[in-house]
Amino acid sequence: MIHKLFIKISLLLAFLIMFSFGTTLQAQNQAPFINGVVHDENGKALSGVVVNSDKGKNRTFTDEKGEYSLIINDGSKSVIFSYIGYGNKKVAISESKQIDVNLKADANNMDEIVQLGYSVQRSGDISGSVATVTGEELKKSPVANLSMTFAGRLPGLTTQETYSELSRANTNLNIRGLSANRANGPLVIIDGIISSYNSNETLEYITPAEIESVTILKDASTQALYGIQGANGIIVIKTKRGRQGDLHVDVRLDESLQQVTTKPTFINSATYARLRNEAYANDNQPLPFTDEQIANYASGTDKRLYPNTNWYDLFMKDYAQMQRVNADFTGGSDKVQYFTNVNIMHQGSQFNTDQPKYDVSPNFTWANFRSNLNARLNDYLSAYLNLSGNIKRERVPGSN
Repeated sequence: MIHKLFIKISLLLAFLIMFSFGTTLQAQNQAPFINGVVHDENGKALSGVVVNSDKGKNRTFTDEKGEYSLIINDGSKSVIFSYIGYGNKKVAISESKQIDVNLKADANNMDEIVQLGYSVQRSGDISGSVATVTGEELKKSPVANLSMTFAGRLPGLTTQETYSELSRANTNLNIRGLSANRANGPLVIIDGIISSYNSNETLEYITPAEIESVTILKDASTQALYGIQGANGIIVIKTKRGRQGDLHVDVRLDESLQQVTTKPTFINSATYARLRNEAYANDNQPLPFTDEQIANYASGTDKRLYPNTNWYDLFMKDYAQMQRVNADFTGGSDKVQYFTNVNIMHQGSQFNTDQPKYDVSPNFTWANFRSNLNARLNDYLSAYLNLSGNIKRERVPGSN
């Protein structure tokens, strides 16, 4: 029954995508079509700028070159350009249909649209305390867990890595301290859906490539709607949506090397023997090593009877490798827009092993996908479909 359901959903997605392609050319002939390029005040192309019609029914984003194209069929006479960290700009639709825009940085972010979970609000209209970061910024940290990318990017959020085993790393998140009412950390809301059970664990099933923005709500005025569930603060995640235009494919490959920050200090055999003698002397006990034995350990002439092995270097590698590849598929028409992300990650181990037939070295493979679909059924009714899934396969030691 489950595989039949997946087949039906896949056929529905394929039909809607084909429908969107078919309606794009028809819509272009019946409605105004505008395009252009968006730069900052220094002439640098801005990627991910939101281009909205004045009435809000037509929307798209700029690509990596800052270019966009949009069909206006809701009667709007102007378009609004908005981007985090920059002031909004409203431009009238001209007869030339070519609209190039330069956005100016806004240090106070007064025009920024803030996600509040169930609603959105302009930053200048919010009296409470919030902080926002984009998914593009989080993608700059090639780490295995999403919660690790938050460190230093959201004022008021304290991150502490409490467990560092590969594939099972854990990060505690605290917004303005910890409340006794909820000891499990902040409440997580993804696309308006609350993850009230093990909220922190929910973050380990999402990648930065899927995210449009992350917002933390830090005080009582912004958390009031959620009552006691918001006692430790709220993390609001908005995933990416489709945009109007041709199919756009974005592929990203990461190769990372992971290294421990600290490791045990190596003490050779001679030094260890001296320290053991010192400990026994302090307890008035017979010394376990003679001066001749300590001299033999120090000389290293007979390694069979007096070995000097660095066990850490023997069993541990200097680095562990991690590879990740993800692909985004975005596009649609004025009727249907789609966004699909596929992510595959492999995380190796820092253990050396000499048994390839029975490899006990930890190994972690993770594959996940997200597909968001928006459809405008008519002028008064719209629908959306969000799908996501994860497959994790890990091989880890029987104990820590």
